[in-house]
Amino acid sequence: MTRDMSLVGNSPHKSDEKDPLVIADILKLGRGLNMVMPEGIIADLRHLVNTRENIIVDIIRIINRLESLICIYFPEFFGFIKNLKSKTSIHILKNYTFPENIIKVSIKKLTEEIRKVSRGRISAKKVQYLYESSKDTIGVKEGNQGMNIEIKMLLNHFDLLEKQRISIEELIKKQVRQTPYLKLITSIKGIKEISAACIITEVADFKAYRGGKEIEKLAGLNLYEVSSGKHKGEKHISKLGRSLLRKTLFFITLNIIRKGGIFYEEYQNHKSKGMPGPKALTAISRKLLRTIHAMIRDNKYFDEHRVKTVQKQIAA
Repeated sequence: MTRDMSLVGNSPHKSDEKDPLVIADILKLGRGLNMVMPEGIIADLRHLVNTRENIIVDIIRIINRLESLICIYFPEFFGFIKNLKSKTSIHILKNYTFPENIIKVSIKKLTEEIRKVSRGRISAKKVQYLYESSKDTIGVKEGNQGMNIEIKMLLNHFDLLEKQRISIEELIKKQVRQTPYLKLITSIKGIKEISAACIITEVADFKAYRGGKEIEKLAGLNLYEVSSGKHKGEKHISKLGRSLLRKTLFFITLNIIRKGGIFYEEYQNHKSKGMPGPKALTAISRKLLRTIHAMIRDNKYFDEHRVKTVQKQIAA
C-alpha cells in the first residue's frame, strides 16, 4: 500500500488526514497531556460545580441587563451604590424602582430604612445623595411602564437563581466533605469549601500527575514563548487547560496576597523586583497549585509558619 508522503515529515501541509498522525506521534513520544476522568463522588461533584457555574453566569447576565436599564432611567444610582447584587440595591429596586418613587417618602424614613437593610453600612450622607439625585436625575422618563415590567421580571429571576445558587452550594459542601483531599486543601488559609470543591473536581486525581509542571498544564498555567532565530519572545501562560481551575486559583490568589495573607510577602517580593501585578498574580497561582499538589502527594497539611519564614528570608 502506497502512503501519501505529504501526510508525514516536516511539511507545512495541513489536512484532516494528517491530524491523527500528528496526535499519534505526540502520544508515542509521551508528550500528551495526562487527562483524568472523575469517577464516583468526584464525578457527581463536578456536575454540581458546573451547575453552580452556569447559575452564576445567568446571574451575571441579569445584573448586566439591570445595569443597562438603570443607566437609561437613573444613571445617578451608581453614585449611591455600585454593587447591584447587594441586599440594599435589590431592596431599593424592588420597593422603589424609579426616582419618582423614592422622593414620595420622607428623607427620614428612607434613611432609617436603608440604614436597617444595609446594617449601617450605608451612611446618611449617601442616602441624602440618593434622595437629591432622584429629584434632579437626567434619566429618561418615557417608557417607564414597559421598563418596570422588565425590571420586575429580572428581579424575580434573580431571586430564583440566588435560591438555586444557595441550594447547590449546600449540596457541594455536603458532597465535598466526603472527598479525601478537602482537609488538606482547606488547611491553606484563604481556601474555603466551594473553592476546594472546584479544585478537586477539575483535577479529579492529584496522584495521577507526576509533578508540578504536568499539573500546571492541566490548569493552562504553563509558560510558553514564541521564538525565532535570535528573537526570543515574551513568556505567557498557555491558557489551554481547564479554565475553571485557572479561574478558581486566580480568585484564591487575590485573597491570599492581601496584607496578612499567606503569600503577601512573596507577592510584594515579586513586585519589588519589577514584576507587573498580573504576572505576579500568575506566579503565585502557579505556586499555589504546585503547593497543593505536593501537600496531597506527601499527605501533609499546610505549614503557614514555615512558608512565611522562607518568604521573609528570600525578601531579605
